[in-house]
Amino acid sequence: MESGLLFPLLVNTCTRAELLETLLNIPCLIPTIETLLDNLLYLKPCAGVMKGLLGFYDAEEGDIESSP
Repeated sequence: MESGLLFPLLVNTCTRAELLETLLNIPCLIPTIETLLDNLLYLKPCAGVMKGLLGFYDAEEGDIESSP
């Protein structure tokens, strides 16, 4: 953060320090795009099952039914 690699347009050192403190105080993990895509591999089949159970999935077309 101090090197300026992250948020290169943010040059004020006080603001950078506040941003760093805010980011470090977030109580949960911030996933990367790679992690998000990996998680989608597991969540997509589950979402399909839920759509089927709730009646939003058209098995013949393999897609969500359009609303009337």
